[in-house]
Amino acid sequence: MQAIWEAFAQTGPVAKLVLAILAGFSLVSWTLMLLKVRQLRRAERQNQVFLSEFRKAQRLGEVQQAAAKTPHAPLAGMFRAGYLELEAQVRVLQRAGAPPGQIKSLAAVERALQRAIGVESAKLHR
Repeated sequence: MQAIWEAFAQTGPVAKLVLAILAGFSLVSWTLMLLKVRQLRRAERQNQVFLSEFRKAQRLGEVQQAAAKTPHAPLAGMFRAGYLELEAQVRVLQRAGAPPGQIKSLAAVERALQRAIGVESAKLHR
């Protein structure tokens, strides 16, 4: 270890500057990697919590509450998007006097879910 410090001490100012820059970028890289690992683990934990609540729930309102409790769960974000689209369609049909339990467009729900996949994926890639 002492030999490394002696070699460093004998280098010129430009070499010391280059080594300092490399050390700084290395520190930044490791910090970013550790933050990303932490973010992915949090998303995974919250996904597991949400999925557990989702499977136990008897009604969509209960799942909506579980989604609100797990804001960093990508699955919860996808559920919220699909639920909001379904809710909007049901309201429109109820106002029109349609029988309960019908939706206007399954394709619209699918598009909402596809958008949510993109949003949640972008959050994980930030």
